[in-house]
Amino acid sequence: SSDVCSSDLQVPEDEGRRSHDGPKFASLTDLMMRAAKYYYEQLKHSDRAIGYLKGRGLSGEIAQKFGIGYAPDGWQNLGAAFDDYTQSELQAVGLVIKNDQGRLYDRFRGRVIIPIADERGRVVGFGGRVLDDSTPKYLNTPETVLFNKRKLLFGLDRSHRAIQQEGRAIVVEGYMDAISVFDAGVHNVVASLGTAFTPEHAKKLLHYAPEICFCYDSDEAGQKAQQKAMTLFDQTDVKERIPALVGGKDPDEIIRTYGRDKFKGMLEGASNETEFRLLALRRQYNLATTQGKIDFIGGALQILATLPPVEQVLYVSRLSEELGVERQNMKVQLQSLKKKVFSIQI
Repeated sequence: SSDVCSSDLQVPEDEGRRSHDGPKFASLTDLMMRAAKYYYEQLKHSDRAIGYLKGRGLSGEIAQKFGIGYAPDGWQNLGAAFDDYTQSELQAVGLVIKNDQGRLYDRFRGRVIIPIADERGRVVGFGGRVLDDSTPKYLNTPETVLFNKRKLLFGLDRSHRAIQQEGRAIVVEGYMDAISVFDAGVHNVVASLGTAFTPEHAKKLLHYAPEICFCYDSDEAGQKAQQKAMTLFDQTDVKERIPALVGGKDPDEIIRTYGRDKFKGMLEGASNETEFRLLALRRQYNLATTQGKIDFIGGALQILATLPPVEQVLYVSRLSEELGVERQNMKVQLQSLKKKVFSIQI
């Protein structure tokens, strides 16, 4: 099914035109690696940053695995990591900013730092998380020659083997979620980087597995982003799964509150796209009333009309039983709806 999808999900034509393996690219990723080592070394000197990570339930082992670091307060701390703080390459990769007066200063200050790598494990950017409630809460590397959010998925360098083995990729919203899920023993996880899930992301994941499980935040913004991501696969045979996150707004919170087994159970019970859409529709109506039932059935049949006949039969049987409605009536309504859809298509 990944073959079917790759033809539907068009990637911009400039993909691959610029070689990402030239000496220029290598020298820039070397700078990023040097910065990553500096941030990593700084973490052990900050009790506050260590306390923050412990508070999030992250072990020293997982911090080491992901190379999590700390950018101290101060304006030019990276000067300690580079012989020439004024070199333009540091600005080109987003580590250093030059203000209107020509003064140089570090982009990341007073933040926990998470290195972001490409599929081959080369550091191409950073995410910085504040330790208090100040804003912006998260700060990413800006778009650079190395860092393109539309194409990058956090954690793919570590998770692609597990995705291949499991036959499924789990997509979460943020890197802290991805790290928590990975730490819980679920290794086939990636995160999009503060941007919507894109066709480029989809193409990348479908290279490894035919099934995608979206595990976005349960708030309104997260659910909207999830529904938008799912529309990328409307004309494909990609399998989608959506777990119901109960008792927390995101995977990180659920794992910290209830433990990894509870979260794994939610993943195992993940519903497919049809069930997800029916569940979302059900929440809009009061099924204790006759009118609520009628409206829900009308919407549900519109969803079922797009499915293969075998699935239609199964869902009609289930819904008629759950709602106490005559199965034959629902079948007749569905047939008439399909005729309408067919005549509109003609």
